[in-house]
Amino acid sequence: MAEESQEELDKFLSKIDDIHRIVQDLSSNDPNEVSKAMEQSDILLKDTSKTGVDRTIINKSSSESTQQQMSPNAFMSALEKDAQERAENRRKNKILADELKTKGNEAFHQQLYDQAIDYYTQGLKIKKDYDILYTNRAQVYVKQGRYEDAINDCDWALKVTPTFIKAYVIKGKCLINLKEFDRAKEEFIQAEEIAIKKFESINTRQCIQEVQRQRDKYQREESARIFLSNEDSSIPMNLTNTLKKLNFDKQSIIYYIGGIDLLCQIIKDETTRTAFRVNNGFNLFNSHSIITESDNENLSESIFNLMIILCQDDDENTKQCLESKFFINYLTKNIYSSNAFQFLVEISLKNQSRLILMQKITPDKFIQYLMNIIDDKNSNRIYAAKLLSNLAIESKIKQYFNNKDELIKLITIL
Repeated sequence: MAEESQEELDKFLSKIDDIHRIVQDLSSNDPNEVSKAMEQSDILLKDTSKTGVDRTIINKSSSESTQQQMSPNAFMSALEKDAQERAENRRKNKILADELKTKGNEAFHQQLYDQAIDYYTQGLKIKKDYDILYTNRAQVYVKQGRYEDAINDCDWALKVTPTFIKAYVIKGKCLINLKEFDRAKEEFIQAEEIAIKKFESINTRQCIQEVQRQRDKYQREESARIFLSNEDSSIPMNLTNTLKKLNFDKQSIIYYIGGIDLLCQIIKDETTRTAFRVNNGFNLFNSHSIITESDNENLSESIFNLMIILCQDDDENTKQCLESKFFINYLTKNIYSSNAFQFLVEISLKNQSRLILMQKITPDKFIQYLMNIIDDKNSNRIYAAKLLSNLAIESKIKQYFNNKDELIKLITIL
């Protein structure tokens, strides 16, 4: 008898679980899930009407027997009401979460990162399955250098939406910063596969190339650190000692020209080019009171000669040269040296460095300056023509020459 009672209890609890699951599925956003739940509820009702539940050991009272005779329509009505209430709550929560997302986005654009995180977190407390809030908060964590936290949020976003491409991309970029290049590449490949299936356009190839670029950069910097650690400090004219001496203030211009020319002799391969960067060599171009501000033509010639050497097959060095205080100040001058033109011609051959250069110049004024150089037929006219040719593929330059008069003028000059 006890065994029979236990069996009845198990059946009763099982039906409770079935009803709970059906109610959840009826409130789903997926029409297929709702349809399946409706079918399952019909089956459950038919089963209940056939067997009844009056044999349960929970209660044998006559009032319960009356409840057990609830009609199928009443039961379905109760289920539908519960589903509607749940759907309405979800709708209200989505509205509140969206409001917090908007506030978070505004804070993010104003670089108020802690405030943005707070808004996104509040939104997730209201709607825990909001994938976009997870990736938005992850992007803030990236700005703060909190890559592990960002990865964790991306993982939560992918639990909610396994095909969320943005989460894979952010996670991949975080893994690059953590030097986990193989894992990063896997994330981008996964994003690419999903994009193909969903017919979405996303440039994951560029992301994968960035993984290789960052891997190469990391390996070069590790080799450079080994090189620097093995430098003989007793040699006065090695890379480290030369950089230290160049950082002295209030020396003569000839002193700095000599030091920079010496660097041009020391830096002769990939390892020494990278070692210059690793050893904070770019401080010379950014914070040195004389080098960054000097109008001396000979000093500028020496600096651009050094930059040409530093940028050979080194995208990171090129980027740092173009973004240096010295270079930005130099662009404001009306006269460019031969070495400056040579440097600009060489870096303008590469897409990334050309884009950086375009951000630093005023296209109309820069083009006019180059055309004047070409027209004057001075010694730099060939460099000016080559530079203009290299830049011509950029949209801002093309727009300038959409003016027929300017195009005719250029043809006449050439």
